[in-house]
Amino acid sequence: MTNLATEGKSNKWKLAFILFAVAAAIFVSVHYDIRSFSPESIRDRIIAFGVLAPIVFITLYTLRPLVLFPSSVFSLAGGLAFGTWPGGLYNYIGAILSAILAFIIARYMGRVYVQKILKGKLHKFEELMDREGFNIVFYLRFFAPFDPLSYAAGLSNISFRDHLIATMIPIIPATFAFANFGNSISNITSLSDILSKEFAVPLLLLLGVMMIPIAVKRIAKKRDIG
Repeated sequence: MTNLATEGKSNKWKLAFILFAVAAAIFVSVHYDIRSFSPESIRDRIIAFGVLAPIVFITLYTLRPLVLFPSSVFSLAGGLAFGTWPGGLYNYIGAILSAILAFIIARYMGRVYVQKILKGKLHKFEELMDREGFNIVFYLRFFAPFDPLSYAAGLSNISFRDHLIATMIPIIPATFAFANFGNSISNITSLSDILSKEFAVPLLLLLGVMMIPIAVKRIAKKRDIG
């Protein structure tokens, strides 16, 4: 009886968390035209919150999967607003929390709700996820769409722990590379700045990180994963 009562309370908290996240996402969608958001506009809105800016940024990053807003745009905004290292850390925290949110929504609200969000794209991941959960998530984190993969993981047999660990490791390079590049953009004031080392190095690092999926995808194909 005690275990059932504890599980019931846990499910209520999870439902409350999901409902709060959905309500917050609806509020943002109604009051702002998120389709027009750019890294610069996100940066401007975020820094207006002053000392609360990091908390607001991480919160919005976490809610982002509910409207499938591109994570790359937010990651660039993190670098623009906070610099390479704080911005990279905030990107990383936000990405992890957003993956957790999507996973929990899929697991506790079910297939019908997720199908509405993904608009029929879910079937592309289902067979892969059921075959070899941890390895699939780990490999696909390098090149698959971030949010659909999180939702698909929630509907699969993979455990919360395996999904979390398989997400935490692969996303490290990209979150910091995007923040670094975003920070370099904030320092551009003239054409000569584009040709400077301060811009070229972050750009090359970002391009290098974007090449990782190609190598990983080849490995995945050899192992019959991707």
